[in-house]
Amino acid sequence: MLVGLGLLSACVSGPAELEPEATRIVGVTYQTEALRGRQEQLLAAGQIPVASGNAALYMSAIARELKAAVGDTADVQEDEGMVLLRLSSELAFEVGSAELSADSALHLETGARVLASYSLSLLEISGHTDSTGSAAINQRLSGQRARSVADVLQAQGVNPERMVVEGRSDTQPLADNASDEGRRKNRRVEIRIVPLLAAETGLRGEGSY
Repeated sequence: MLVGLGLLSACVSGPAELEPEATRIVGVTYQTEALRGRQEQLLAAGQIPVASGNAALYMSAIARELKAAVGDTADVQEDEGMVLLRLSSELAFEVGSAELSADSALHLETGARVLASYSLSLLEISGHTDSTGSAAINQRLSGQRARSVADVLQAQGVNPERMVVEGRSDTQPLADNASDEGRRKNRRVEIRIVPLLAAETGLRGEGSY
């Protein structure tokens, strides 16, 4: 395991002392306000981050072990500064249900143990639906499915303080909802994994993180 890479990081003074608008997470290409909030909380609590020079190696190791753990029950992709695990709702859930299928839950538990061991990372778990059904139903179902995945991760030892859990309804489609194939692609739960890195200060006014 590469958790020890975090020990090579320089010490940080403590994000609790920083103004949020003056904080940027160094070296992460995917970032949201919610993830940055988790980052700041963990660093303020004394968590040592991954050294920025070792982040790519750390993320590659996560991707490699996740692919072996989940097999063909999920798609694992490695992008610059991020690993994406995508569960198809068609395979993972019954229609209209937020309960994971037995096979998907079993493989997800194995993947969760990988994520628990790589504790110097943050996880964004988002549920997505197609455009059929009402906005209220889609929002509720997408959130419940994301929570079901998060519950499996937490049961296998993933610290909930590392996780952001969101339902996004049909607002971020991967494909055209006009076709059956497109709707199948859009029904999914995604786990985006980014490294826990140190914060950089003095960047007030920058609009991109």
